[in-house]
Amino acid sequence: MVLQQFEVRVKPHFTDYLRAGWQISLTVAIDYTASNGEPSQPNSLHALGPNNQYINAIGMVGGIIEPYDHDKMFPVFGFGGMHRGMGMSSVSHCFPISGNPSNPEIAGIGGIVQAYQ
Repeated sequence: MVLQQFEVRVKPHFTDYLRAGWQISLTVAIDYTASNGEPSQPNSLHALGPNNQYINAIGMVGGIIEPYDHDKMFPVFGFGGMHRGMGMSSVSHCFPISGNPSNPEIAGIGGIVQAYQ
């Protein structure tokens, strides 16, 4: 047996992309459909309190991504619900949590959690 060709392929690391100038960003979508349960119920994914399932997920994923984001501004959308602050009277399948359709970004992961609550 004779080896005719040999090729080494290097898999880039996450940091290789950053060094190459790639920008990392995070877009968050929050599911407000009825299947998540009523926020007043303790077993709801949106249960009222300091650390429900959504707050935990936003904090865990966002905490990893945020340090690498160049401006720490994150577009955040809701779906399957109504943003009462925007005057909605029917369910929307895509609305900015910021309440501003022309600027859906929120500053920092802490800002996302605050806007969500």
